[in-house]
Amino acid sequence: MTGDGESNQALQTILVSGDAGDGVTFRALSSADAVPESSGKYLVELTLIHRDGSKQRTTLRFSPGTHGPEEVSKTLVATEAFSHLKVRTEYGRASGIVRFDEVSVVLD
Repeated sequence: MTGDGESNQALQTILVSGDAGDGVTFRALSSADAVPESSGKYLVELTLIHRDGSKQRTTLRFSPGTHGPEEVSKTLVATEAFSHLKVRTEYGRASGIVRFDEVSVVLD
């Protein structure tokens, strides 16, 4: 994704369900070229969509500058039963280029 000050996004829905207490390990790699420290998003977000329609989120944020693959991961424990997941990558800084690679979601 190339920085142009706009919100550039990719979204994927994953049709997997689970119960309250299930753990979800969320991991992503991203490399960057000349990413400014200015405002704008540089992240990958996981959203659990609960069966009642409410949502639970966690976000992986990456470092500015120029770097090779940076790995960030988190484990999210579902607070309620969920019907599906959504993964969103977003880059919205004024310049720079980022690559997202190996984004994974593992139900523990």
